Amino acid sequence: MAKACKPVVALQLYTVRNEVEADYPGTLKKVARMGYPAVQAGPTAKYDAKAVRKMMDDLGLESAGVHVGLDQLQNEFNATVDMIKDLRDEWAIVAWLPEDRRRTGAQWRT
Repeated sequence: MAKACKPVVALQLYTVRNEVEADYPGTLKKVARMGYPAVQAGPTAKYDAKAVRKMMDDLGLESAGVHVGLDQLQNEFNATVDMIKDLRDEWAIVAWLPEDRRRTGAQWRT
């Protein structure tokens, strides 16, 4: 059974995705200076999960879940789990499902 999740205020980095793309380390620094204790972060083309975790550690930021695509989770499950572990998190968040996968209760459960 998964451990209980302690509520925390966190910034979803998708909301500042343009800034992250231009300057990931600088954006994390600004987020930490604003007082956020945690972010929902992930790797990018420039930085893998271990590099992102190091940046977060240097700034005292925690991980509050990792957004992943459903295709990524289904097609690259082990690599996705490894990435989440590298970020020292245990929560994968699939933020969106295609409509044809969510019309019935049975589809949601699948």
